[in-house]
Amino acid sequence: IAGSIAIPANSNTITGTGTRFTQQLAAGDRIVLKGMSHVVTQIISDSLMTVSPDYRGVSDVTQGKPSGNIACMIMPNCL
Repeated sequence: IAGSIAIPANSNTITGTGTRFTQQLAAGDRIVLKGMSHVVTQIISDSLMTVSPDYRGVSDVTQGKPSGNIACMIMPNCL
């Protein structure tokens, strides 16, 4: 997945920078955010999407990268 993402704690809205959500993900895809599984509910644009359930981390994710070694990992159709 291209780019980096940010998501506030207790939110379902993911904002991307340099992302291509419309080309790389679809509603119904499963993603993992800091070890927690979420379902993509809506792709709004290349840089904005929503997930369910809300991200329940104790702190906001900022500049998360799609890598297992960074704060956030996104994987289409995982689980």
